Order: sequence, then structure tokens, then C-alpha cells
Amino acid sequence: MALRDDGAVLKVFLLDPVEVVRIGLTRLLEEEDGIVIAGQAGCVEEALEGLRRLSPDVLLMDGFGLEAAASVVTQFEGLTVIVFSMLLSRQTVEKLVRHGVQGLISKLVPAGDIGRLVRLIHDGARLAVLPRQQQPAGLPGLPPLTPREEDVIRLLLAGMNTSEAARSLSLSERTVRTYVSSIHSKFGTRRRDDLMAVATAIASSLFGDLRRPPNLEVASLPRSRSSFSTVEVGSG
Repeated sequence: MALRDDGAVLKVFLLDPVEVVRIGLTRLLEEEDGIVIAGQAGCVEEALEGLRRLSPDVLLMDGFGLEAAASVVTQFEGLTVIVFSMLLSRQTVEKLVRHGVQGLISKLVPAGDIGRLVRLIHDGARLAVLPRQQQPAGLPGLPPLTPREEDVIRLLLAGMNTSEAARSLSLSERTVRTYVSSIHSKFGTRRRDDLMAVATAIASSLFGDLRRPPNLEVASLPRSRSSFSTVEVGSG
């Protein structure tokens, strides 16, 4: 395992009732620079014991229910709790955020983006990367990109670096870097791979069916648990 650019290692604990999911996540996440699987569990009781013993940075948990999420958030201050699940109702997403969950990731996201999204959420972003029908009403989406920023991010997603994108767009490399800096600001990212993870997650809504399953959206979660008090949640 290689270290991150800043030398930090992110310790992740997995909680999922399906062993094959935990095995797959372990292999995927440990391919990421600076991520190590500190432990794993198939039930909440085992997870609580492991969290006390191992003191990980992140809990990546399946949607075991509101009580499990609330228990973890209450008992482990400073732990980043991310729900990684397939089926979540809008009402459940809203309640999970009320309980202090910092991020929600659909199991429909491309496998290669899971680690980058986990790291991005741990670094301070509050994101819900979910199918459109699961996003609660009232969650703000990410700020829209300008047409030129969309041009830049499309080329980056196609694999170009900033120099190549500049030549393709007949712009100076400095100008393209300015656009990239603006995109970082809108996405709440600092590292290129984090920016690419968010860009990949929203690529379909920007450009059509590109590199991800359709209908996934990224929304910013409120930082206050009471922020949903006036939200009317849709029915589906």
C-alpha cells in the first residue's frame, strides 16, 4: 500500500452482513493509496466491539437501520460514518442525516470511485451520492458548472491532462488551471482524484450516459442535524 501525498493512512472499518461484499470492498479499498482496512464485521454488535478496540477513522456501513447509525455516531465522536447501501428511501436518508451520518453512497457507484468518495467525505465533504429518487427534497446540489468548466471536466474525464485539455480547447494551460481551480471550489475538493470521483458521479447528469449508471446524483448534506426541520420529503 502506497501512502497518500500527505503521508496519512486512512483506517476504514467495514460493516456489512454479506461476507462477499466485505471481501470485495477490502480488495477495492486497499488498492487505493493511503487506505487500509482496519477491521470488519457482519453485525452491529461485532462492529461496536471492533470500533472500540481498533479506533478507525471511517465506518463504511450497510443500511442496518437508524438505531445502528445513531448508536455509532453517539458512541464514537470523531468517527466518520458513511452509509453504503443499495436501497434507501428518501425518509430513511433524511433520518440518517439527522442522526449525524456524514455521507451516503449508493452501491451503484463505479467500483473505482468508492475509495475516493470515502476519502473525500472523511476530509470534510458532506455528500449524498444516490439515485435521484432517493435524494430528499431540499438537499442542495453542487453549484452548476459554466459551459467552459463543463468542457474542461469532460476532457479530464476522457483522460487528458491540463496541457492536453488546453491544446484541445485552444486555451493557455494557465487558463485551464484556473477553470480546474474553480471546479475544485464548487465540488469542495482539493486533490485531482477526489475531483475526478465527484465528476464521474455526476457525469451522466452533465453529459448523458458517461462512465456511470444513469440517475445517480450528488447532493450536499447539511452540516447541522436540525437542518431538515422544515424540509418536506417527497413520496418517491
